[in-house]
Amino acid sequence: MNLIFLAALHNNEECMKLLIDSGVKIDQKLKNDQGVDQTVFQKLVTLEAAQSEINKYEKPIELVLKFGASPDQVFDDGKTALHIAA
Repeated sequence: MNLIFLAALHNNEECMKLLIDSGVKIDQKLKNDQGVDQTVFQKLVTLEAAQSEINKYEKPIELVLKFGASPDQVFDDGKTALHIAA
């Protein structure tokens, strides 16, 4: 996990702004727990899809999109967030 992911996960808009203003890239890819490169948006979408509680990660997803994350990011398997959400 990285700081921008944790800030988004906890809906900390002030921290997100500080990190982005400091040069952190919202669409930077980092390895997840399985060694797959994912952006913050992709990780949140994956977590949302895996939860039985609907919309648990809705606010963090909205926050990263507000700060400029691309909703059209393609996962390593060629899918987009729309594929995963369906």
